[in-house]
Amino acid sequence: MASYFGISGDSTSFISNYFGTSSKDKASSNSEIGNYAMIRSGAYKKLLNAYYDKKNTTASSTKAMEAEKQAKIGLNDTKTDATTLNKAATKLKNTDFSNSDTVAKNVQSFVDAYNNSIDTTSEVDTKSILRKTLWMIGDTKASSNLLKDVGITIGSDNKLSLNKETLKAADTATIKTLFSGTNSFADKVANKASDLVNLSNNALKASSTANIYTNSGDYSSINTSTLYDSLF
Repeated sequence: MASYFGISGDSTSFISNYFGTSSKDKASSNSEIGNYAMIRSGAYKKLLNAYYDKKNTTASSTKAMEAEKQAKIGLNDTKTDATTLNKAATKLKNTDFSNSDTVAKNVQSFVDAYNNSIDTTSEVDTKSILRKTLWMIGDTKASSNLLKDVGITIGSDNKLSLNKETLKAADTATIKTLFSGTNSFADKVANKASDLVNLSNNALKASSTANIYTNSGDYSSINTSTLYDSLF
């Protein structure tokens, strides 16, 4: 047995294959020797690793794109619900408090919008939005005693519940203190909701430029949370 290019085998058959009588035989033998050399040097293994790394990169890119899509959906939902809350709080500030039915209707709309906003903001991964939401919750807890007097209680999940009978029986002056005019509880929530709309808009703009393509044409996603956080 002889060894050629690090390959052991029968010398007669090996030389015959390599130095065949036809160009086709020679080409085939050259190809085999090239393949043997690639295997021996580890080049095939490198090529295989590169191939599967490429497939893994593609899968990772797909996951990154899906995550980015879900993040944008969450930000859009946050923006929508914050807009609704801002309108409900603003309407409540300007309510005719002499009409108990109108007051009950507007307070209920406010409570519903507040709870929806709490739900959607808790789903986003943007510190500035979460921070603003916590401040809004802080304003709510600071007014918890007055809110309770008008039939609004705060749950362990920070959502509000309204007892309309208690609200209708509440003192009008207390209701106005909570909901009427500048610096009232409703006014503070309206301002926080407006801030949430702006923060969501800014985060959406940042996320639209957060995805890039590499020199090889691969899709890549950078950590957008740092972009969002810098907006506040």
